[in-house]
Amino acid sequence: MIKMRVFKTFSCLLFLLMVFLLTACSQEPASKKLPQKTEPQKAIKEPEKIRPSALAGSWYPAEPDTLRQVVDNFLSTASRESYPKQKLFALVSPHAGYAYSGLAAAYGYNRLRGQEIERVIILAPSHHAPYRGVSIPDATHYETPLGKVPIDRVIAKKLLKYPLFSTVSEAHTEEHSLEIQLPMLQQTLSNFSLVPLVLGRVEMDQFQEIADAIKPFLSPKTLLVASSDFTHYGDRFDYTPFHDNHKAELSKLDGGALDRILAKDFEGFLKYKESTGATICGFVSIATLLKLLPENVQGSLLHYYTSGDLTGEYQNSVSYASVAFYEEKKGEDPSLGGEEAQSRSPKLNQREQETLLKIARNTLEEVVRFETIPRISLQHNDFSPKLMSERGVFVTLKIDGELRGCIGNIMGRGPLFLSTMRNAINSSLQDQRFQPVTEEELESIKMEISVLTPPQLVSGPEGFVVGKHGIILKKDGVDAVFLPQVAPEQGWDRETTLTHLAGKAGLPSDAWKKEAEFWVFEAQVFEEGKAVTSHE
Repeated sequence: MIKMRVFKTFSCLLFLLMVFLLTACSQEPASKKLPQKTEPQKAIKEPEKIRPSALAGSWYPAEPDTLRQVVDNFLSTASRESYPKQKLFALVSPHAGYAYSGLAAAYGYNRLRGQEIERVIILAPSHHAPYRGVSIPDATHYETPLGKVPIDRVIAKKLLKYPLFSTVSEAHTEEHSLEIQLPMLQQTLSNFSLVPLVLGRVEMDQFQEIADAIKPFLSPKTLLVASSDFTHYGDRFDYTPFHDNHKAELSKLDGGALDRILAKDFEGFLKYKESTGATICGFVSIATLLKLLPENVQGSLLHYYTSGDLTGEYQNSVSYASVAFYEEKKGEDPSLGGEEAQSRSPKLNQREQETLLKIARNTLEEVVRFETIPRISLQHNDFSPKLMSERGVFVTLKIDGELRGCIGNIMGRGPLFLSTMRNAINSSLQDQRFQPVTEEELESIKMEISVLTPPQLVSGPEGFVVGKHGIILKKDGVDAVFLPQVAPEQGWDRETTLTHLAGKAGLPSDAWKKEAEFWVFEAQVFEEGKAVTSHE
């Protein structure tokens, strides 16, 4: 099948380190006066009590030099020429064996370079013990083949004064979701202390209480890490919401969760998980993280793939993603890579537009004619920082002005040029409203690209300006989106647009009038033969 061959080719990663057995995970999510905020104190000296490695020799190598080399190889493969200058506030990082999720994790931990971090708070889900709240181990150090990591016992003891924090020994003995993060940290940070928090079942009204307990310890030199894999699909995980187009459906399912995480949408994320049944094993970690994120941070998806992309077997597949949250400086957009002022501008110049259109056209031609993906050198001079930045982008195909396909992503999912390639493929082969594009249609197709600004939450429908904004409607765990050009092209006013948008979301036509959430964004839209800057 053309779809399978094309998508296997596009998703092929640069490593085949399949030396360990996949150990996948799943779990269900599992209140005294708040102490005053305190400054960091020197660690309390007490006899060493080591939590030994439970993963060495299975989830990652037991020999120190081999483990060091494996981690360094992942970090090298995931390296990028430039990194944002903003302070890294938090990461979402996967926790499977390194042969599977090591590369995705490396994309996040590479971002620690140049960061001043002295303390790491890890939020990890429990896979082995049923309990409520948060467990902190009765230990002074975690140990891996790369050495011992000291636990910040001052903070640990303060947190244990809260009703939702306790020590559940069995929650730590074999737990992989926390330990798997440590060798990456040991190879990217020189010295740091650890606050290991393993979460059990957490009720909706308890996330804020847990976050309030942790917030006083978020010093400028503290990093938060939420440990989680994404969808666990297949009979092995008792989750099979679809039976065809596995790769595309997994990407769509995970993408919906990632969009809500990147938007820092706590309630939307949990509602999405509930409505889809998505088996995101560390959702309690992510939800807690979302409660801890301040307003001045912005998220960026660094890398995403599935175990099926590595093995070619999607009948049982686990998804992995790496997400970073940066503190946003006034006038800067962290998702654009922290380059100089011109490269931070959301607008692409004419040359960049033409380059992106050429990439999209070449991808379309090769995937339809030859079932291959064009090779592109990352050293190409046309790849400006803006084309390497993470941006939302849609690729639209039209024949004689009529829609022939349109697929994209609202939030950035990797470099803009790669997202454009992926969406050129998806719009030509995976838009379920149409048959795959044929070779005979190629000459008639005109391509249009919409590069998006990050969505912003508005107080109500009056914040949506027809002709300027794209609009996202969210309600009851579902959502739908229209690009900025849709309403003007159809001649719709605001009310008509929102009525159609509610229908697109599968909601009653007037559902937007009560208890709905609205997000707006702008788009730079350009098409073949008309590569000039325009904001619709």
